[in-house]
Amino acid sequence: MKEITRIATIMLGSNTLEFQKLATLLETNPNLFEEHGLVEAYALDDWWSDGDVDQSLFLCAFAEKHGYLLTLDWTGEDEPGELEAFIQNRLIALNASSMTFNFIKTWEETLNWEDLERGDYIIEKLKRVDFELRKIGYVIAIYDLGWDSYSIFIAQEVDFSDIHPIEFAGQFSIFGTIDL
Repeated sequence: MKEITRIATIMLGSNTLEFQKLATLLETNPNLFEEHGLVEAYALDDWWSDGDVDQSLFLCAFAEKHGYLLTLDWTGEDEPGELEAFIQNRLIALNASSMTFNFIKTWEETLNWEDLERGDYIIEKLKRVDFELRKIGYVIAIYDLGWDSYSIFIAQEVDFSDIHPIEFAGQFSIFGTIDL
């Protein structure tokens, strides 16, 4: 699938070939994929029995396992600072400028928490982090598989414009925080 390869190249960088090798095995010989323990290794058990594992789902699982993707529930982070830690780790891996997150603390101090609807906080936080990332040439991209969560990855702004927006046969789409 050409679209998955484009996204994988941007998301995974030098790890794209490993993904492609395993994705090809998944597509051409799913029994061997399972025999090698890859269903368990990539936590695909829930979808495997239903026959729902395709390359778009496998990309999500591969990227998350290897730290390229963070999935946040629509209501927010599992742990405070989870988003910041992910962003910082990805920026380090990309040899990009690191960033401080003082702007988050400043913003949070001005919030009227009672006015927020459930799920509003994480959307606004993603938008604010994306705004700061754009200052150093990166964006938060959202890999949407139609779940009630945000699976995010960091992309260079120039690369993101190459894949945004993209939607493939109802299987997945790519969008940015501006689209939330």
